[in-house]
Amino acid sequence: MKIVDDINFYFDQQEPKVKEKLQTIRKLIKGRIKNAEDKVIKLPAIQVEIKGKGVLNYGAYKGHISIWSFEKLGNEYVLVEHIKPRFPQYKYTKATIQILTNQPISDEFINEICAFIEN
Repeated sequence: MKIVDDINFYFDQQEPKVKEKLQTIRKLIKGRIKNAEDKVIKLPAIQVEIKGKGVLNYGAYKGHISIWSFEKLGNEYVLVEHIKPRFPQYKYTKATIQILTNQPISDEFINEICAFIEN
């Protein structure tokens, strides 16, 4: 089975509103980061690989979509610490950004995540 088939299968398992948000995230990331490759990982989630290194993950969970990176600087997850002050409307855990199912996802938000990852 091709990776894209796995991703489409993952998306198709979601309710329509969540599926649309996941597809939006994927489209924006792929449009911004030209060499990004994505695959389904066991969590279940999508992992975006850049230059062969997994640096960004996102997936659907009950009532929200999470976006995270496992990169740390000391005890802090650097993506969360970078994004949190710029987009306070989302919920944050120590390592994840959580977007409620009924919250919009802006191009600006995804572009900021991508810009941070590319640097």
